[in-house]
Amino acid sequence: MTAETALFSQEVFTNKGNSDTTFLHRSLHDGRLVFRPLTANPFEGRVGTMYQADDNKLRLDIGNSIDLFRLTDDVWIGADFYTYTRLRSEGNFKFPVETSDYFFGINASTLPLRFGKIPHPFAFRLRLAHISSHLVDGLADNTGRLNPQPFVYSREFADFTAALCMRWWRPYIGINYVWATQPRSAERFIPSAGFDFEHPITAKMYIHGGIDCKAVGVNGVYEGQISGQTGFLFYNDNSTATAINAYWFSGRSIHGMFFTQRDAYLAIGFQVIF
Repeated sequence: MTAETALFSQEVFTNKGNSDTTFLHRSLHDGRLVFRPLTANPFEGRVGTMYQADDNKLRLDIGNSIDLFRLTDDVWIGADFYTYTRLRSEGNFKFPVETSDYFFGINASTLPLRFGKIPHPFAFRLRLAHISSHLVDGLADNTGRLNPQPFVYSREFADFTAALCMRWWRPYIGINYVWATQPRSAERFIPSAGFDFEHPITAKMYIHGGIDCKAVGVNGVYEGQISGQTGFLFYNDNSTATAINAYWFSGRSIHGMFFTQRDAYLAIGFQVIF
């Protein structure tokens, strides 16, 4: 067993707020997830919200990922269940819901593994999942009809990520293969690349962030989809954490009902991590 694998013991997982623990061994979900969620990737289980100042909308993320059981010494099997929802701000604490996307599936993740003389270990994750998207009554007109008209949006896919686990940085590459999709105009391959970073300011306060880049195709035309996130991460005494973040997004919409449209916005928000 390598030193990196040994450090993924339960004792290290529960050692929150230890400034001597490196990026490799820390996790936004210490003690539960072997493969840390990609910080800036929109398609990760999280609990939080963000306000999009450019278009007066909000995004609400509700859900989580969890490791269920150990398959081998280095591989864990887990599950993902979450929604990401777009709301519209109308003042007086009114937030009509416009669209909501549902993500659920299973995953297999590895502990960091060393290969030959490469100085840093690699970690891998494979997800098999389903996404469906739905319009909600926040887009209904005075007659109760939805505008735009809804359609069936559904996809089943395999999502593979390989990450290089460095001390404070984690670069990664990935590929998403969609084997079943409605509408069929969505292209089946979505390559991605990005990085995460995290560095201590104090024992319980970290600066963290990341950039996630994808190439998303519709009708044979690929366009970039870039997501960025940075902010402050506060670890609590009760094995939870809170993050206050700034966000940036540009590219094809993450919401299936608007998958042919482009979104561009800056946002500010928070995450609750438990």
